[in-house]
Amino acid sequence: MVVSRTRKKIRRPVAARSGSRAAFHATLLMLVALLAAPIVFFGPHRWIDQNAAYLTAMASMTNRYRTMITNQSAVSAIARLLSLQIGADAEASPVPTIVGMTLEMILVAAVLFWDSRSRELKTLRGRLALCGLFCVMPSFAPISWKSYYAAMLLPYMALVAALLTDRVDDQKADRVVWTLFGLSIALNYVPELHWNRLALFYSAHFFSSILTLAALFLLWLRTGSTSQGNAAMLPKRETAVANSVAR
Repeated sequence: MVVSRTRKKIRRPVAARSGSRAAFHATLLMLVALLAAPIVFFGPHRWIDQNAAYLTAMASMTNRYRTMITNQSAVSAIARLLSLQIGADAEASPVPTIVGMTLEMILVAAVLFWDSRSRELKTLRGRLALCGLFCVMPSFAPISWKSYYAAMLLPYMALVAALLTDRVDDQKADRVVWTLFGLSIALNYVPELHWNRLALFYSAHFFSSILTLAALFLLWLRTGSTSQGNAAMLPKRETAVANSVAR
């Protein structure tokens, strides 16, 4: 019995490591697939031309673009905050790039680790980490603030499904998750009002995506890994089947 228990203890970390590696390899494969997908629609020559044009445009951008309010990347957010202290020197300072990209790498690594810990792939709970990647992607490149609306569509749909449409009738929605979700929507809506320049200067869309990421992760934590939590994260039409299996 002692030998069998020891073997089981050894097998568990090995299985966990293999699962993490499989998730990491799957993520890399998906990134390559996303980069290569336009070839199917535009052909290899146009794909190369478009990417070359994008890289040329990025290289030709002056330092002033770093602090423009339409640039809602993480680097730009740090640069604008730094400009309050050192003024125009923030445009050429290497600090925003180092701090912003480090923050992005930490967030991506954290979400990938989170995804490796998600085991319930057939439930909404197991897909929340994937939605979290969409919260991080827009802040990498100096894209227009409007691109956040397209990138945040999937995380918002997941939160609406978990908190409203697919929630079990007798289950109470988490107030903290609702609060983070509401604040995220409010920050995305503020630039549409008279305070748009102020909201864009302080990177309202970037911080909105961070709030959404926090809401997804908190929702994942609160639901737990029990059978009841998994059943609660299934669509309503599947909940009855999950409950019958649990019994």
